[in-house]
Amino acid sequence: MVNVVCKRHAELSGPLRDALGCYRHQVFIQRLGWDVTSTSPLPDREFDQFDHEGTHHIIAVDDHAQVRGCARLLPTREPYLLGEVFGYLCDNDPPADGNIWEISRFSASGELTPGLAMQVFWYSLHRAWLMGANSVVAVTTQSLERYFLRNGVKLSRLGAPQRVKGERLIALSFASYQPEGMQGAADFAGRSRLSRA
Repeated sequence: MVNVVCKRHAELSGPLRDALGCYRHQVFIQRLGWDVTSTSPLPDREFDQFDHEGTHHIIAVDDHAQVRGCARLLPTREPYLLGEVFGYLCDNDPPADGNIWEISRFSASGELTPGLAMQVFWYSLHRAWLMGANSVVAVTTQSLERYFLRNGVKLSRLGAPQRVKGERLIALSFASYQPEGMQGAADFAGRSRLSRA
């Protein structure tokens, strides 16, 4: 079973924060090879300047307290990844609006739970909508854009794709309320414990 929860950074217990940092290090630094500097004082944990008291984390945790997926939500009225680092991917100025949030650090390990990646994504959009977001923006790859489209996600581009360190990166915008996603989350809730806590 997988339990998907939303917690503010300041609300994370020590063990959950540690497990999240380890999972992100394994995914983003070890597996994907991202050249990022962690702000964690502990080795082999990945956090950055956008992980702070007000950050909202979406975390998928299994029955053994292992993190199986994650995402990060921030309102764009605060400093956020697209606005601070990848603004050049947008044709216009990056959003700076309390009604527009960003999703970043999105990942899921679906070996044990097929479809977990999309469930984490739909859940993230729904949480952003519950917190007042009309839309959600992200920096991602063209391959992930195609994955979203195959899974029925309604999206639009904020600019043309650009090659960055060997990857074709793109800035996208998603409506935070998408009925298909709500149905998908409801279907998943029948197979696991999908929490709004």
